[in-house]
Amino acid sequence: MAVTGIGEWSATVYLMEVLHRSDCFPLGDVALVNSLRHEFGLDKSRDRTALLERSEPWAPWRTVACFMLWHAYLRRNGKQYPW
Repeated sequence: MAVTGIGEWSATVYLMEVLHRSDCFPLGDVALVNSLRHEFGLDKSRDRTALLERSEPWAPWRTVACFMLWHAYLRRNGKQYPW
């Protein structure tokens, strides 16, 4: 993240998609956070720490949970993966 323009979201998604790390949870991803809130009935007042705590039982497979939450988000909004 020392490179200008590469932030936490970019670095985390790179770890997930390119390096195939199994325990990542990019809380900077709006779709992921919205899906997590929707699927588990969490209100918007939950802060970042509370959302991360919600993902702890899924360790060391939080990346898999992300893909499932993203899929649920896309399906709920009538979209499909582009591939």
